[in-house]
Amino acid sequence: MDFASRLSAVQAELAEVRAVKDGGNYLGISGSDLASYAEELQEKEQLLHQITSAQAGPIRQPPKGPASTFDRCQLPSVVQHLVDYEAVPYEATKALRALASLAYNEPLEVVRSPRCVEQMLRVLRLHRDRDTLQVMALRCFCHLCFSAEAVRALPSEVLPALLEQATEETSKLAHEAMARILVAEAERADANTPRLSPELFRLQAKLYGQLISLEGPGRTPFKDMLLRLAGELVQAKYIASQFLAAAPVTENAEEMALGWLAMLQQLLATDGELSEALVVPGIAMAATSVMDMHGAALSVQSQGIAALAGLARRRRGPMAIAEASGVRRAETALGMHEDASLQMSCISFLVSVLDWPLPAQKLCDVDFARVVMLTKEAMRRHVEATALQVLALSSLARLLEVLVCRDEVKASGGEGLIKTILAHHKDNEQVWTWGRIVLDSLGADRHWTYRN
Repeated sequence: MDFASRLSAVQAELAEVRAVKDGGNYLGISGSDLASYAEELQEKEQLLHQITSAQAGPIRQPPKGPASTFDRCQLPSVVQHLVDYEAVPYEATKALRALASLAYNEPLEVVRSPRCVEQMLRVLRLHRDRDTLQVMALRCFCHLCFSAEAVRALPSEVLPALLEQATEETSKLAHEAMARILVAEAERADANTPRLSPELFRLQAKLYGQLISLEGPGRTPFKDMLLRLAGELVQAKYIASQFLAAAPVTENAEEMALGWLAMLQQLLATDGELSEALVVPGIAMAATSVMDMHGAALSVQSQGIAALAGLARRRRGPMAIAEASGVRRAETALGMHEDASLQMSCISFLVSVLDWPLPAQKLCDVDFARVVMLTKEAMRRHVEATALQVLALSSLARLLEVLVCRDEVKASGGEGLIKTILAHHKDNEQVWTWGRIVLDSLGADRHWTYRN
């Protein structure tokens, strides 16, 4: 992860910590420990500020003497002042304020002006801790994005600067600019291949993956922005197509894979046009391909199974998953990883195939004998995990009810395993309820009782 991305992730987490109300907690941290954690994040933020500012290159010292004046109505004069006084936040902010007005009235001229956008981005990097300057620079970009022609001339280097905004006000302006970029490119999608939209989704996926790696994504303003746009200003199918175009199927970047799958899962969980529009040809294949590329990565597999489960709940989802061999991917994840949470997700997903339409079930050709075997292995491996045992037993009961797979469940000491689990969880009512149902289905004594 580069230092700018680290800074963005730390700022986003710090914003989440600061948003915690008195008496609340963040990831289980509360009280004085939470205050100490916030101080640590602030120190890390300051250090990363210094590093990223140094990476922007040596700051130019302003001309000697009193600050010069400039013509607010002349673009070359405004840009020159921004260049000359980049080291002086007050003067740079004055130049940006004038530039915001010019960007509103003459956006294409501003975008095409030599050094203008480049210098705005440089000033943003140099003065990340100057809120007023940051707000004014973001306002400039918002005004530029009012013009579809200006958007088409906008360099892609602007996108990371928009996504890095962490404060409430700058984030709001940044998302307004991003929304206008999507609207502008959607309007000409038939005539021109979108240039910034897929890159915007790729960068957001990378940032989202980094946030998840830091123990949780927190708020999701980007998702909220997409939901507001879909069906009103931008067709949902356009957003879905650009999201699919951003799938990291050829990039061996774990954080981007994690973020893209997490975004897919979250968008599928929403109501409205976008969640249905996401079930486009290729989306399930992209998800399984990303999972295949990162087969050993537990976090990617967990997000991938969650995304496939979300896709399966959509009307056309089961057939899309079947065509992409998504069920085989879930079987592989269940057999490859020993994490209890992932194994529960895989078992639940695989058993849910029994509720899919018959054409999708036939196309999947699930090896349910292997599913039964892997489920029993998970039960042996995680004897102490009550939640896993309840899920596994209820899943075996469902498989026995539909497939009458007694021999498969009994194989390798299956009946003894069930009784061992019941003995181990002798006080858990759910374990015993499902365990007795399974025993009854096996033809064993469902009234079997554990004796010390």
